[in-house]
Amino acid sequence: MVCEFVVLCRRLNLFTQALMVIDGSKFKAVNNRDKNYTRARMKRRLAQIEASLDHYFEQLERVDHEESGKRYRYWCTHCEACSLKSHCTTGKERRVTRWEREAILKAMQDRLDRDPEIMRVRRQTLEHPYGTLKAWMGSMHFLTRTLNRVGAGMSLHVLVYNLKRVMNILGIKPLIQAIQA
Repeated sequence: MVCEFVVLCRRLNLFTQALMVIDGSKFKAVNNRDKNYTRARMKRRLAQIEASLDHYFEQLERVDHEESGKRYRYWCTHCEACSLKSHCTTGKERRVTRWEREAILKAMQDRLDRDPEIMRVRRQTLEHPYGTLKAWMGSMHFLTRTLNRVGAGMSLHVLVYNLKRVMNILGIKPLIQAIQA
């Protein structure tokens, strides 16, 4: 069923940079005893997560100060005679430290500065399908058991999402005509 839908989308030229169809066959579900949580187990797990987060934040702080990767240092010995020295440094000379991958960060920041809407578009494009599916599924998520049945249920959710997108883009009559063709 999903394969036929993908063929239909290709025939209608719906695969472009601006449009996206998500594939439900890649979702995995596991519902074994180790993955089921009671209230007490959830409290214990939340305490473990909080402790782990504290540990990770400490590590991030340390790494931020160390900055992994090679660093380059530059300095100028002409500062004593420079008229701008008081605006630039209080030391004998101006020292500049650069991270070896700083060009990558600068290139990304330049792209964001040139087109600030790009992150908004990315959030709208990528996060909307998953948020919509989560809202549709509600708190019960899956009413079936076993991986095959849960996978089939997820595939149906994704298929319905994609059909609704195509209906909104093309309209119902053109979609029915395309299916019948």
